[in-house]
Amino acid sequence: METNTIVPEDARVTVGVAIAFWGATVLGASATGLFGKLAFEETAALIAFATIFALAAYFLDPSVRAFVDGLRHRAALAIAIDVAVALTWTYVPALLFGLPLAAVATATALTLRDAPRVRSVEAKSPGARPAAT
Repeated sequence: METNTIVPEDARVTVGVAIAFWGATVLGASATGLFGKLAFEETAALIAFATIFALAAYFLDPSVRAFVDGLRHRAALAIAIDVAVALTWTYVPALLFGLPLAAVATATALTLRDAPRVRSVEAKSPGARPAAT
């Protein structure tokens, strides 16, 4: 008998395992000397694909987006990852691992979904109330 059971997804575990697997893959490729054998164009294409894939996962998967948006101090995390990538931009494995993370961290910091909204007319328009003179 077949039942349609929906298994709940734990985005925290999914994202954690994906990042760990990606890090291990980049580390293994670096240890075997793969990046030294690739042409510049191939390396650039690999980095571009990884970055686009990470951004697509963030923007298209609601559970991943909710998990990442729920992280505390997203802006500080984005700055830290961006600085780390900038400092290691000549080291291909660090760039291949860090750039997709930096792109997602920056994208989530820039969206600011939980930013406070201005609700009153007076706060929206400085001319709504006369200045005290």
